[in-house]
Amino acid sequence: MDQKRNNIYIYVTWLTKLLAGENQCKWATWYKAHYQYSKIPPKDPLSLAEWTREHNILLQQRKEKYEKEKYRVTIEDQNAFKYIVKVPKHDTCIDTYKNLTLKKECDLCEEVIIAGKADLIAIKEITRIDQQRPIYIRCLIEDEKTGKQRNSDIFQMMIYLLAFDKKFEIEKKFVDSINGILNYKNGSIIEVPFAKITESFKNDFNNLVKEINSNNEPFKVPSKFECQWCDIQNCEKRIY
Repeated sequence: MDQKRNNIYIYVTWLTKLLAGENQCKWATWYKAHYQYSKIPPKDPLSLAEWTREHNILLQQRKEKYEKEKYRVTIEDQNAFKYIVKVPKHDTCIDTYKNLTLKKECDLCEEVIIAGKADLIAIKEITRIDQQRPIYIRCLIEDEKTGKQRNSDIFQMMIYLLAFDKKFEIEKKFVDSINGILNYKNGSIIEVPFAKITESFKNDFNNLVKEINSNNEPFKVPSKFECQWCDIQNCEKRIY
């Protein structure tokens, strides 16, 4: 029996395909965010096991690479995070919500948890003698991909960059640079610089979080492609 969550909870990868336009069914993400739900078992456990093996090989190879370059490396569960996004409770709060980019607080806003974990984070301390505080950190956030390249991979990394930039700010760490890397099994690499985080992206991201946080349940948009990857058991509109 599915149970309503006490607080809205959104995992990063529930958002990325919507942001990229690869998925259209916002209901699936909305339902996961609002309910603890019964899941459909994996169709092919052996394929999942093989994916896990390949992913771990990629991860360990990259970990060893960065450690040889004198980076301090953390992986997977060590990098779990909860990124707080403030969204307006009521439409009358929209103007104040827009001002959140100016770091203004709003009593009419509520906090939504965006959770995730980066595969690998590599940090190196560097010295900048031109600054009052000489020690800064250079941070690389990396995700290992065993499949083909997708635009949603980039959006996933952009959310990671937002989350860890905020984390370092809260921890009062001095950041020289923070950038993302997508490392694919076929050897290709996509760099995602922090400069990729535009106001347009922040607006799209915040608006999607606001929509998923709403009590208004979206319409279901079933399709054979999306339904085959959806693990929500309680959906009568599923297309097989």
